[in-house]
Amino acid sequence: MVAVSVLAAGEMEYALAAREAVQSVLDHSDFDVHVTCDQECGLLIPDSPRVKRATLAEHAADHRADRFLAKLSALRMCLQNCPDPILIQLDADAVLMRQITAAAVEAALGPSGMAMVEQTAILGSPMRRPQFLRHYAEHSLRFIAPKLAPPDEAVFRFYNSGVVLLRRDALAAFLDWAEDRRRRLPALHEIGAHMIADQDYLQVWANNVSAGACRELSWEWNHCDHWDEGFPRPGARIAHLSNFCSGPTRETIARLRDLRGAPAAAAPGPLHDDLTFVVVTYNSDLFLENALASAARLGRVVVVDNASQDRSIEIAGRWGKVVRNGTNEGFARAANAGAAAAETRFVCFLNPDCFVTDAVAGAAVAALSSDPRQLLVPDYVTWSGHRTPGAQPGYSRTKVAADMLEAGGHWTAASRLRRLHWHHDRGWAWPLAACLFVDRRVFLELGGFDRSYFCYMEDVALGRRAAQNRIPTVGLGHSVLHLEQQGAAVGAAERNSLLDAARRQYARQTYGAVFVFVVRAVRRLLRLARQARSRLTPPASEGGS
Repeated sequence: MVAVSVLAAGEMEYALAAREAVQSVLDHSDFDVHVTCDQECGLLIPDSPRVKRATLAEHAADHRADRFLAKLSALRMCLQNCPDPILIQLDADAVLMRQITAAAVEAALGPSGMAMVEQTAILGSPMRRPQFLRHYAEHSLRFIAPKLAPPDEAVFRFYNSGVVLLRRDALAAFLDWAEDRRRRLPALHEIGAHMIADQDYLQVWANNVSAGACRELSWEWNHCDHWDEGFPRPGARIAHLSNFCSGPTRETIARLRDLRGAPAAAAPGPLHDDLTFVVVTYNSDLFLENALASAARLGRVVVVDNASQDRSIEIAGRWGKVVRNGTNEGFARAANAGAAAAETRFVCFLNPDCFVTDAVAGAAVAALSSDPRQLLVPDYVTWSGHRTPGAQPGYSRTKVAADMLEAGGHWTAASRLRRLHWHHDRGWAWPLAACLFVDRRVFLELGGFDRSYFCYMEDVALGRRAAQNRIPTVGLGHSVLHLEQQGAAVGAAERNSLLDAARRQYARQTYGAVFVFVVRAVRRLLRLARQARSRLTPPASEGGS
């Protein structure tokens, strides 16, 4: 049998690309995928019994080569954690394009322990094998094994490491050598402007240290637009969008998704037939495809679009039912419309920049099946690793006042209020509704989200109303990735204005117009005081004494 090793660590774009690579293996083979990842990237990797995860203890990136050299660590972990006789090293920006069997991999390897495709050129440049050999001698070989002489041009191959087929014993021997060499070499893997990375180690091994042990694969095993004319050609097995170590872009990720195409066999129905994900969109195409792809595996999908002008509707139509609004009706009204269009017992209100997982959906469905009278939310992890509990302590007068003061630019006054022990109302909780699971009948019984809110604070109002009806907000004990404020194309100033208006509305509904008048009056007084201090403060003196 064959296993695939994929590294997913670092920036968001690497994780999104790795997601496509892993999904392509699940779609076009029966191989297990061993993903070595950091915590944040791991939240984007598809859930499957065939996906085995290993966490990097420390993903240090002190030097630019480190993120690429981490592929050697990923291969070592894969070797230790899987029994398969053959392994494939697959770059995050490479995807299977059609069905690949273990027999095909075995035949491609033949009697060899390692096999790679030769990069024959760089299109649009004079780089061909003679130039690649000179580059290899002056950089890779000179840094890693300076005592060895470069091979003759006739036998030299500039192998590309985007796809590497490996037998276990050959991989173990290579890793032992590479790890020993790396310990003896400077941490900064560079010669001039050239970075020394995993591909350099593989090339030195294949061309010098274990010359003749690497079999040259035909182009279709690593078909790349940077050196293959007519990309993508019919018959390609694996497409690779290498861009010279600069990392994948958002355009690369969309192209990888198109290149991997549909799975060879029809995908099974959703894991939870009694769950519908309601996604409200407004110019949300940046991450929408990935969010819906996650959700569609787990339940049905209803997308309510608030008159988007981007590709949101086109993307949504590929994954489920679409409800189109002629104008931007805001979140609360659109979410209620999505719940009305759902036909399942349970619904999950999911932001377009939130990535749900099997563990979260399974825990929510099980908990709601046992007790439908609760609102369930996971915790949220941002790309920087910041964690926010989904079940938030209730809003008190003090908390609303602090938020309103901060919105007016009075951060010192707001921070003083937040230090008060009664800042939170611990008697109830509300759900941060980027990923909110609820029994549909209970949601309708509560009247849904308050339609008078355009955007923000409708989840606070729902949590308060639920608590008054003895329906608690409960944390699921699982986390999802939430790319905060990436779900809609709304600028920061407009977001702040909408949030301030929503807080004033909540304060007026909950604590009365007089309370709002007093807080706004305090804001005005603080602003006047600040202006007075500014006028009284003498300007800084110019020049020396």
